[in-house]
Amino acid sequence: MKIIEKYLTPNEYSRPGTKLKPIKAIVLHWLASPHGTGNGVYNWFESRKDGNNGYGSAHFCVEMDGDIYQYLPQDEMAYHVGSETYTAYGLSLSSYPNNCTIGIEMSHLDWEGQMTEETWTKSVALAGALIQEYGLDVEDITTHNAVVGWKDCPRWFFNHPSELLRFKKDVKRYLMYGNIVIATGDVNVRETPGGEWMKVLREGEKTQQVGILDGWNKIKFPGTSEDEYGYVSGDYLA
Repeated sequence: MKIIEKYLTPNEYSRPGTKLKPIKAIVLHWLASPHGTGNGVYNWFESRKDGNNGYGSAHFCVEMDGDIYQYLPQDEMAYHVGSETYTAYGLSLSSYPNNCTIGIEMSHLDWEGQMTEETWTKSVALAGALIQEYGLDVEDITTHNAVVGWKDCPRWFFNHPSELLRFKKDVKRYLMYGNIVIATGDVNVRETPGGEWMKVLREGEKTQQVGILDGWNKIKFPGTSEDEYGYVSGDYLA
């Protein structure tokens, strides 16, 4: 899974640099702007750095063509579920759920919030990789509305609850059958993201993705006595 990293400038209003507590949920959002783009979302979040447009940001955006943008490191807090009031579910996460959640913005076709197949498929894969990374369950994938109670976000899931159930079923299916990746060239496998080299994954070799951390794909491969794990750049996987 390839991630386009476009990090926001550190600032009080969209990238405060606050470290996240242990992750408890992955929160889905819509852009509330049909045909929005990853660059457009970046520009909107970045425009807040001087305090003129309030607080707001998210960790990821999945475009209509399936490209995935990342705006914050995964260990930093985003302002994506801030509210004066929270649902009982939101408060079960934290008194301030921004501090323990990852936010995914999803592009959409229209004001109903309907997504392209590419947005849906890549959002499923991203959510699946994140719950693997943090040891969560599919039921820990939630919505902005479920956390705050007063926003119809994502609108498609708000108006079509069965579609959220389908999304979660697709994540389960992805985790069972769809998270196989293929090396598009010889690629170094590292112990940690950007860390020491441990082995080479050869071109054409298949492996299983079991997580994602700041653009580095966590993979599982056969070891000498048990399965081993390492990180590779998403630029070299298909």
